[in-house]
Amino acid sequence: MSDKFAVVTVSSDDFALGSAVALASFRQSNRWFSGETVVIATDLSDDRRALIRAAGPTEFRAPSNELLRRIDALCDARPELRTRRLRFCSLESFALAGYDKVLFLDSDTVVSGDFEELFRRPEPFIAAPDKPTLIGKRRDRTSFESVDANEQAGLASFNAGMMLIGHDLLDGTVYADLLDLLEPDAWKGVKTDHTDQLVLNRRLAPQTMLVDPLYTLPIGHRIAAQLLQGRSVEEVCMFHFNGPRKPWKPDHIVERAIDDPVVGCALAKWHRAFERMVAEARLGRLATSAG
Repeated sequence: MSDKFAVVTVSSDDFALGSAVALASFRQSNRWFSGETVVIATDLSDDRRALIRAAGPTEFRAPSNELLRRIDALCDARPELRTRRLRFCSLESFALAGYDKVLFLDSDTVVSGDFEELFRRPEPFIAAPDKPTLIGKRRDRTSFESVDANEQAGLASFNAGMMLIGHDLLDGTVYADLLDLLEPDAWKGVKTDHTDQLVLNRRLAPQTMLVDPLYTLPIGHRIAAQLLQGRSVEEVCMFHFNGPRKPWKPDHIVERAIDDPVVGCALAKWHRAFERMVAEARLGRLATSAG
């Protein structure tokens, strides 16, 4: 592939280790990928930046001043969003002009499969279904609550933990639309605690190519085993640790890993990716020293 690609995530000091493993695991499972790595962050300490760079060369990018202004205004109007304001920074992915395709990954993921086939697809926007769509429901466009599939206003919603964004959506038009959807008036009637996922679905769900949920298996929901439908966990391309239990905080997730074999497998894959990242970083330093 000669196209210009990027893989992108949002990070913070608390999520830096997750970001490093998410990006490292993507490269480990996609050796064909020669694109760039971009991390969107507002304030990362120097040691956290170094940790993320252990996964490979990385460009750090601050969200635009306009995006930050819109987030501030929304959080002033809806103070309950302040602790989750960083999630809106994923919208900056749509401002990355100059790429043919941009793959956004949440920092609480581990990639275990090949994404090359996905990159070859012609659709301009690709994602995997979120929970309501997976169980045959929809989301109401106003409240974003789960509704019956026969609701005319329902969205076939996607999980924003993995988004493959094509060149046509990176010209600034979609980015401007997403910024407008941060206006406080657009949040009247919202009844869920979603953030960027709500904004992204309102703008993009009607044109989204929904792919196999194994591209983004959400293990924070207790339906992961059901979603496998008899398929092997080795077929999963990416595990998403959505929810409060993160793999770099073992005291939060070990009990679930013991109770749920899918979570246990995902946690083991995350730790193997971490160990491989450390080993490859060590080899890289040895090679630099020898040279």
